Parts: sequence; C-alpha cells; structure tokens
Amino acid sequence: ARMALDKGAQAVIFDVSDDADAAAELREADSLPRPVVMVESDDAEELMALVNKNEEAVVRIEIMPHYDMGIVLTIVLAVLTIVLIFALRYKCRSSRTWDSVHQQTRQAISRLETKTYNSQGCSGPHHQRAPWGSASSSNSSPVCAICLEEFQDGQHLRIISCAHEFHKDCVDPWLLQHRTCPLCMHNIM
Repeated sequence: ARMALDKGAQAVIFDVSDDADAAAELREADSLPRPVVMVESDDAEELMALVNKNEEAVVRIEIMPHYDMGIVLTIVLAVLTIVLIFALRYKCRSSRTWDSVHQQTRQAISRLETKTYNSQGCSGPHHQRAPWGSASSSNSSPVCAICLEEFQDGQHLRIISCAHEFHKDCVDPWLLQHRTCPLCMHNIM
C-alpha cells in the first residue's frame, strides 16, 4: 500500500482475504497519506476481474466504523448491570411487600384468643351444644373441623373472631397462608 502511494496512486484498494494480519496492520498505519480501502473475498475477486479486463467501474465506498471490542464489551456490561440492579430492586420490593403482609398476618394470628381444652368445663347446659367450629353432633365431643379429631383435654385451641374453634396446630398454618377462617371465610385481618 505504501509503495503504491509512493508511485503516485490516489488511493489503494487492498485485498485482505489471504492475510488476516494485513487488515490490523493497515488499521494501525496512520501515516499513510492517501486512503486505503480494504476488501475481502467476493468483493475483491469482482473488483480484480474488472481491473484485469481494463474496464471502468464506479465503486461506492462505505466507511464502516471500527469499534474497539473493549468499549463494546464495557457498554454491554454496563447495560446488563443496570438491568440486573432494577430486577433485584423489583424483586426485593415485592419480597418486602410479601414480608410485610406475612408479618401483619402473624400479628393478627397472635391477637386471636387461645384456650386449653377441658372436657370437664363443658358440664351443664353448655355440654349439649358443640362449638361452631366443631363438626360433631350435640351428643358427641367437639372435633376440629380441619383434622376431624376430637378435642382432647390439655390441647391448645385457637378461637377465631367468628367464634369457630380449631386445634391451634391445625389452624395456624391455614391462617398464615389464607388469612380467613377455614369454615366461614371470615377475614382475620
């Protein structure tokens, strides 16, 4: 390219298809006084065929920007970092919202009344009527409507504000997930 320019060429068209290093060397050669156009493969063969036939040709040269891969990689990483930050902020925000609802639900459950079941405490006229939360008839012991087991002396019961009673261990997981009475769907919140 330098020799052709030294002999008076106005520009040089250089085929770089056979030499991969030639393109890099020509890009680095800032001291060339005239334009050097690099071509490859089919474009180079078509252009050489015209030159060999001594035909006149009009060639449109498009300057394609040469991007440094370091700059492109930096931009891509910056964009991905920004997207990741926004995704994490969104996930944390929705997680905080869920944590807040979960915490409020736990507080609502802790405010509900509890009692220790005592079958002897059900004497007299109250023994004829089973609690609302029971699935039993008036002649049998009350049962938990979730596990369908009879209440036993000493078991802890949770009394929901709608007056339904359940084993504490049965109803608490339900309330934590659904926030409503399993029988009447009364909202504990």
